[in-house]
Amino acid sequence: MQQRSPNPRHRRALELLAASRDGCTEATMVAHGFTIEMMVDLVCDGLASAHVERVVAGNHTIEVACAKITDAGRMALALLTAPAVDRGVEEEDLATGTVVPGSESPSERCRRFAQECVEMANTFPVGERRTTLVEMAQVWRRLADDYADGTKIERPRTATL
Repeated sequence: MQQRSPNPRHRRALELLAASRDGCTEATMVAHGFTIEMMVDLVCDGLASAHVERVVAGNHTIEVACAKITDAGRMALALLTAPAVDRGVEEEDLATGTVVPGSESPSERCRRFAQECVEMANTFPVGERRTTLVEMAQVWRRLADDYADGTKIERPRTATL
């Protein structure tokens, strides 16, 4: 299945998943107005992962479906919530104090995010944080290349709810 850009409803679901460190149960997602079909779409698109947990309730053990945002989901959410492209205006990047043009393409934005990750990585000593930031920069560069090529990424179906 080809990766699709999240629509506003998917964005709300990703925001909910991102706000929950351990993810959300199917019941929580449904209570917030999200459908099972939409959650399956997020999983199939690689924006969320799903797993089943066993929970003891009284004398009964029940299985509960849980969803968690993936790194790809966090990146998609970052692109969706970035103000310069969303509103098409110039804004100041608060981290660097530079003006970001509203006409910045998704590829240019991803390259800028990659550069910011590298710059942040250089502020940390060798270790897990630095490694994570360097890996994030590599993902942003791959995403920039995909945008530049117009490539649609095939995401394997990892799980279903």
